[in-house]
Amino acid sequence: MPFKSISNNYKKLRNRIIENNYNIIDISKELPRDSNYNILHKELNYKEFTLKSHGIGTPLKVKANNFFPETAFLTLYNGKYVILSSVNNKGKINTQSRILDKNNNPITDSRVTSDPWYGQLRLRNLKKIKANSTKYLKNSTLLLSKTHTDNFFHWIIDGIINIYLLELAGLSINDFENIIIPKIDTEWKEALIKKISIPERKLIESDNFSILQCKELIVPVRHNGINNLPSWIGDGAQKKLALKEDKHYHYPKKIYITREDTVKRNVINEKELLKFLRQIGFVSITLSNKSLIEQQRIFKNAEVVIGPHGAGFTNIFNMKPHSCLIELFPTTKRETTFLELAYQLNIEHYALFFNPIINKKNPNWDHLQIDISILKNFLYEKNLL
Repeated sequence: MPFKSISNNYKKLRNRIIENNYNIIDISKELPRDSNYNILHKELNYKEFTLKSHGIGTPLKVKANNFFPETAFLTLYNGKYVILSSVNNKGKINTQSRILDKNNNPITDSRVTSDPWYGQLRLRNLKKIKANSTKYLKNSTLLLSKTHTDNFFHWIIDGIINIYLLELAGLSINDFENIIIPKIDTEWKEALIKKISIPERKLIESDNFSILQCKELIVPVRHNGINNLPSWIGDGAQKKLALKEDKHYHYPKKIYITREDTVKRNVINEKELLKFLRQIGFVSITLSNKSLIEQQRIFKNAEVVIGPHGAGFTNIFNMKPHSCLIELFPTTKRETTFLELAYQLNIEHYALFFNPIINKKNPNWDHLQIDISILKNFLYEKNLL
């Protein structure tokens, strides 16, 4: 094993390993410290500017839980991966998953899950699940991703990017007979799986089952993406997922990413905004109607990208160093995810905050109204007109 053994700081963890039949590959000391531990946050801040009353976002500080190593692979012998689906009153399917040890105790460390109700699973829930929805997996099984979502950002950053972490640990896809991943039901998911070269015969789409009973279940232990971006993510995304072709395509240098096809974070006065942006050479693009390869080519060619905060900005790992990303936020919401990713990729990042407009369909994410004069002054000040 190329990595150091478990530190003496994890005596409690060692005891639990013996009691519950665990094994840990701890690669924390071999990686840059995660931003959760405020190493990056000491250096990071939104680029400062003063434009009327619009403020500057401050990176969130997250307390670290030292029960598990910062970054590791946890092996559970006779472990279970449980998938629970429910339908809300609007008919939308909500899927959550749980990782259980051999005694049906949930593994609750924050680096294994971001679900605040994770520890509330009880054995009685398992008894309700039909036996024919259980699949037994022999040999070694890797839980590559437990992100049951169609969100582009989470599918990549909280999920399949773990393939890079696997390689950092001295492991490979060839070490596993089974690879658990959520349902592959879109073109871009298929394209991403093809990009990381997982043989189809190894794929286990977890949404097709209620329980995956594994003789040996290997789980990545790491920080999740939102405001906790691990410091190896940028490097991993570039090496494993970024566009490698050098062909020149005639995509615009200045792009605006519209959210006209969504129900949250819409720009209420987008017609007025687009009129201004087109005058200075920007082209409006809707990412949802682009293939993965098209999105990557668009971002690779772009020098300046602007738009409301959204998952499509995950594509910045295709952008060239010293290019520029400008995120537009309502003042009621601040996230540092793409600030941190841009920092890792050596991309200029700015966050501009504007008046929120109440979003009745999604109260957690207001719409926003752009003050064109403020945006114009900012672009002029940064020589981006």
